[in-house]
Amino acid sequence: MLRAPWAAAVASMGLLLFIFGLWSYSPYHYTVSRAETRQAEAIHDYRINVASKLYRPAELRISIEGLPADSYHLERREVRFQTAGRQDVDLHVDGSLSPGLHSFVVHLDTPTGERLSYRVQHFVDGKGAL
Repeated sequence: MLRAPWAAAVASMGLLLFIFGLWSYSPYHYTVSRAETRQAEAIHDYRINVASKLYRPAELRISIEGLPADSYHLERREVRFQTAGRQDVDLHVDGSLSPGLHSFVVHLDTPTGERLSYRVQHFVDGKGAL
């Protein structure tokens, strides 16, 4: 007799968490990380790792905001998926930026119209990027 209210409360909590998970699910995810090739050298390269969690075709667009257009090279601006998976896109920031901290944003535009943003801090010392 005393177990029924507790069981109902636990089941209700589980149902609420399940509904919240469905509501907050994001079918696309990406990260931006440094693509260090050798230690103790200037950092100019970044790796954008894009993931699609849907089992259907998708085309995502990548754009950079906050850097002059001639100061970086993006390997490609579109990422196409036939099914769920991950892909890497290389971003190279050249050494022409002035010394200091440069903040830029990597945007990912999804087919649903959602725009995801990832802020990156790029430091350039007097000798080049770091």
